Amino acid sequence: MTAAQPLASPALVTPVPGPSVERTPLSELLWGIRWADWLPFDLGGGCSVHASSLAASTPFIRRNYARIFEDDGTSPFRNDVLTPAKARYYEHCADFFEFTHKGETIGLLVCDPLDWSTYYIRSAAILPEHQGRQLVQRFFTNLAFDQLARAGVCRADIDVSPSNLAMLHIATRLRFNPTGTVLTERWGALTRFTKFLSDDAHQIFLEQFCSGVKYQRRPPPRREGVQG
Repeated sequence: MTAAQPLASPALVTPVPGPSVERTPLSELLWGIRWADWLPFDLGGGCSVHASSLAASTPFIRRNYARIFEDDGTSPFRNDVLTPAKARYYEHCADFFEFTHKGETIGLLVCDPLDWSTYYIRSAAILPEHQGRQLVQRFFTNLAFDQLARAGVCRADIDVSPSNLAMLHIATRLRFNPTGTVLTERWGALTRFTKFLSDDAHQIFLEQFCSGVKYQRRPPPRREGVQG
């Protein structure tokens, strides 16, 4: 699973020196969600998801993001340097989730509160040899979406490149709705998808903006288990 936005061009990811400071994640300040209380979480098949951080995730990003995001350095869009300001943003605002298989890191998910009622899935990257195991999907459907909804979060957003057909398919299977488009000098054209975690918000969206068959109102398929 790869979302549209890596944290930065892998060659430009350099740890920013500074003292280690205990911080309260933004998702805990806003919603009282302490992901560490629920992690590590067993996904089955020797895979699990753990709480992580920018500093702990940097080696994986440097080694693997170019391969995961097929970055050969020829993109017409801007390389996104990990500046001190950007590093502070991730350190203070973002939630890092590390996916492991038999103790080895195989993927990284980065999310953060977009505002007081929206959780933004900023970047999701799984090594190619482990893609297709639905690890990120199982994390969201078996843990994250429920915890966000219980905390009063109304929606989760993700931006996806129109050419990323695999991610488009995953978003619709998880019942994300296409809700807009974004044009950016950093990532090109992106489609915004929204997963409504509030029934009231979802009802308003469907009534105000959708016509014809509303697949979202059909009973969801049986939730994927985490065994094997």
